[in-house]
Amino acid sequence: MVCTCRQLPGIPSGAGKIMFTFPDEIFRENFITVLEELNHSAEQVEDLLTIITDDTARLIRELCAHRYFSELEMLSINAVVLQPGEAISFSLLNKLKSLNHWGGLLAADDLLYVLNHRALQIVFQPLVDVLKGEIYGYECLMRGLRADGSVVGPETLLEQAKNANLLFNLDRLAREMALHQAVAAKVQGRISINFLPTAIYNPEMCLRDTVSWAQKLGIDPARIMFEVVETENVKDFTHLKSILDFYRKKGFKTALDDMGSGYAGLNLLAELLPDLIKIDRTLIQNIHQLPIKQSIVSALAAISKANNIEILAEGVETEAERDYLMAQGISKMQGYLFGKPSAVPQLQLLG
Repeated sequence: MVCTCRQLPGIPSGAGKIMFTFPDEIFRENFITVLEELNHSAEQVEDLLTIITDDTARLIRELCAHRYFSELEMLSINAVVLQPGEAISFSLLNKLKSLNHWGGLLAADDLLYVLNHRALQIVFQPLVDVLKGEIYGYECLMRGLRADGSVVGPETLLEQAKNANLLFNLDRLAREMALHQAVAAKVQGRISINFLPTAIYNPEMCLRDTVSWAQKLGIDPARIMFEVVETENVKDFTHLKSILDFYRKKGFKTALDDMGSGYAGLNLLAELLPDLIKIDRTLIQNIHQLPIKQSIVSALAAISKANNIEILAEGVETEAERDYLMAQGISKMQGYLFGKPSAVPQLQLLG
């Protein structure tokens, strides 16, 4: 069985036939009205509408761009694209996707180029131990590269991946490139890699390659830390726990990012007991001047110490923030004060 994260979907192009299904009659009648406005006609057989077109991609773009459809309708109207001469079969049910999905796929030009050409660059931001005055590892951050060499930011890649249902693919490539490029750059110490829990549907299947890459590259699993990002969007604690348990079983470290940015993070901390928590940068900014932030960070530090959890402050940009954190016994930090992300790992500790 081939994992979903290894497969890229076919992109609609050229002449073909598109078949549409609808949740009810009202949706279908509204859709027919829009087709008439766009000068398209459809054949209706019971609840199914079929359109023959000389440009499937253009038709889908026109439908997705039309002002009439709400987000709910875009998610509720499903379609399958058939190439000329392709027969209708039960296997087409696997290709049936929402109109929103098809639109997202056609809008994901940057992402699809990155995935097809493995054009993902990893940059490394130092993780520092201020007490020891040293860089003890690096967080791996992804950047996409277009054909002309220009950079695609991670926010753009993630947005396109979510809209096109390609988070699985992007997350897998990011993990692979992080490990391989870290070895190529001769990174020393900890290698910290972000991941989205929603991009992993089955740990045993989705993460087995990660284990294999680490083994083949000769990286001690204890050096690798996987950070859960977007903690506020985690809905399935059981699923996330199964992922972290898999990582731990294989010898990797685990971390929760953005701690203190909302209520969900505290629930995750209590349920999962990771090896490390990263205090959100919004709590660190001007912490030396704001007693409320000081109280929150003090509580997180006390919880971490009591449960033998490592703590790191991210987004440290000023000496005043650094000095306050040091006075509270928090010596592991990350931020522009010490170094920005770079394709060539920084060796000297700044700030």
